[in-house]
Amino acid sequence: MKNRYSKGWADYPGVGRIYDTDVAKYVRAHTHWWDRLDYHFMCDCAQVAFGILAGYIEKPKKKNWKF
Repeated sequence: MKNRYSKGWADYPGVGRIYDTDVAKYVRAHTHWWDRLDYHFMCDCAQVAFGILAGYIEKPKKKNWKF
């Protein structure tokens, strides 16, 4: 099976490497299927997801939250 994601990553100080796959899986876990039809919204979600994974945006306290 072909890899669907790029192998890119960003090295964030104090956190380590944040891979594209980590961001994609985080966005997938916190969006509804109908959200994925709006690519503008998905771009915003990816930017926020990176911020949460990097630690400069606070993660919501609710366990099953959605963007």
